[in-house]
Amino acid sequence: MNKYDDKYTKCPACDSENIKYFHADFRGNTIYKCEQCKVQFMNPVYSDEYLDYYYSQYIDINRDVDTVLQDKYDLIVNDNFNAIEQVVKNKGNMLDFGIGNGDHAKLAIKKGWQVSGYDVDCKATESLMQRTGIEIKCGNFFDLNWGEVKFDLIYANQVAEHLKDPVAYIKYFKSLLSDKGCLFIAVPNIHSTSIKLKFLLEKLKLRKNKIGKYYDAEHHIFYYDPTSLKNILENNGYEVVISRNCAKPKVERSRLWLFLSNHVFEKFYSTSTFMIVARKS
Repeated sequence: MNKYDDKYTKCPACDSENIKYFHADFRGNTIYKCEQCKVQFMNPVYSDEYLDYYYSQYIDINRDVDTVLQDKYDLIVNDNFNAIEQVVKNKGNMLDFGIGNGDHAKLAIKKGWQVSGYDVDCKATESLMQRTGIEIKCGNFFDLNWGEVKFDLIYANQVAEHLKDPVAYIKYFKSLLSDKGCLFIAVPNIHSTSIKLKFLLEKLKLRKNKIGKYYDAEHHIFYYDPTSLKNILENNGYEVVISRNCAKPKVERSRLWLFLSNHVFEKFYSTSTFMIVARKS
């Protein structure tokens, strides 16, 4: 099995030739950055064969979650939909792209959305369909037939960092969205406060253990911050309506923490993940 493809000579997001080596992780993966659209990406990237093997073992639809953790997880999902529903007033058809174990889709159904799903692993999705009754398609996304259905929302939570050609998907999503339909994307923030500090310490040779672990490059291959993802979306026919930190609930929050979170941290995208809601334009 070839683990890697040939090395990129142009940015895989915007085709710019102005790409430069940026960092390397402790596994030996090299990270490049595009000076034009500002996205970071693995270069060379994993081969399709390697990724198919990896993801065939990745989805666990039968996982059991501790009740306290599930409550915190549900708060995060609810926060996602609270943001979405500020923009999308019609709870119509929704495509959960990367449906995983179905937790987000099940909450969306409770909120009144008509949900369809997609995931790459056909074995996992067949089992999930039997358990939930949700229509889920699998396989090569670009070969699937969605008929005349138009989606009011395409929901991609923690998925875009895994895609080898995210722009191809973002462009194709437009054809599946209704007029003024919206795309929700939540991804890890490669410029979170914690990562910026770790990166600085690594460059100063003060952090030497598991360099670049925060890239999660055993399966993440694109690395976004709010600026780079906004650039990609706006360059491909979307209007960014909401861009902010994702929720990261704690068991207890002081009034001071809530004030700082709402009025200070939010401005600096300090947390480990962020979300964008973008309208088809």
